[in-house]
Amino acid sequence: MAYQPCDLAIVYGMPNPLLGRKRGSIRQSVHENHKGPLLVVESSILGRVFLPPKGQFLQRLVGAYRKPEQKNPFYRLALNAAFGPTADFANKNSPSDRWERLGITIEPYRKAGDHVLLIGQTPNDASLRGIDIVDWLIDTARRIRKLSARPILVRFHPGMGDDNAIKAKNRLRKIADVHVTPRDQTLAENLKDAWVSVSLSSGAAIESLIAGVPAITLSPDSLAYGITPHDLKVIENPPTPKREQFLYDLAYAQWSPEEYADGTAWRHMESAVLSRMETCFASTHGTPLEIAQSAFTGSAA
Repeated sequence: MAYQPCDLAIVYGMPNPLLGRKRGSIRQSVHENHKGPLLVVESSILGRVFLPPKGQFLQRLVGAYRKPEQKNPFYRLALNAAFGPTADFANKNSPSDRWERLGITIEPYRKAGDHVLLIGQTPNDASLRGIDIVDWLIDTARRIRKLSARPILVRFHPGMGDDNAIKAKNRLRKIADVHVTPRDQTLAENLKDAWVSVSLSSGAAIESLIAGVPAITLSPDSLAYGITPHDLKVIENPPTPKREQFLYDLAYAQWSPEEYADGTAWRHMESAVLSRMETCFASTHGTPLEIAQSAFTGSAA
C-alpha cells in the first residue's frame, strides 16, 4: 500500500526506517509524500502507567526479563510531527484545567541528592533518529564521569531486550562508579535521591521534573527540551525552571479516546489545521488576492 494524495493526512507515529516493517513503510510514505497538513497521533506521557508483565510460563520459570505492559489513557495529537521543533500542538499558554483533572502533584525541587540518573530509551525508537542507544549511554556516562564524581545510575528502558542490556552492562562496567538499576524498579524509585536526570529524548525527563529532580535533555526531540538545559557542564548546578505552564500546555497536547471520538481533539486542532491548509494552498496556487488578480488580468487580455 502506498500513499494516496489527500487534503489532510492523519497517521499514528513518526517514520522509522530502521524498523523496516510494512506498516512502517506505509507511515514513511505518508510523511515523505504528503504536501498538506499532517496530523500525527502518538502515545502520551502524562498519565501513562506500566503494568506487571504477562510473560509466558517458561520465561517466568527461568526468571527471564519480561517487558511490562504500557497503558496509555491519552494520546498526543500534533501538526507536522509528534515531537521535535516542528511539532505544533496548538497549546501555547493553555489554561490549567486539563492538568488539574489529571490529579498529579508537582513535587518541590529537591534540596539535596546523591546520584546522577542516566535514562535510556527503546532501541530504534523513532525519536532517536538512528542513534544507537547503547553507544549513547556509554558515551554519555563517560562524559558525565569527567564532570561529576557522583555515582551514576543507569536506567534501561523497560522495552530494551536482554541482548542490548547485557551488551550495555558489559561496557558500563569499565566506567568508575556506574551502576545499572534493577529492571524491576520503577522510574519513581530511580528518581528517589537523584541529584539530576540526564536523557536524550525520553519522556522520562518530564516525569523527572514533576518529581522535583532537575533534568538535562540532549536532543531537541525531547518534549521537555524547551525548559531544560542541554549542556552536561551544568550537571553540578542544574537549573530549576518553573514547570507549571509547561505542564498545563502538555496536558493540552494529549486527548483520551473518548475525546477523539466526540470531536474534542479535532476542535482543538481545527484552526491550526485550516491555517496550515491555507498556507499549503497558497504555496501551490497563490493567495486569494493573487488568484483574483491573475483571473482579472486573464479576462482583461
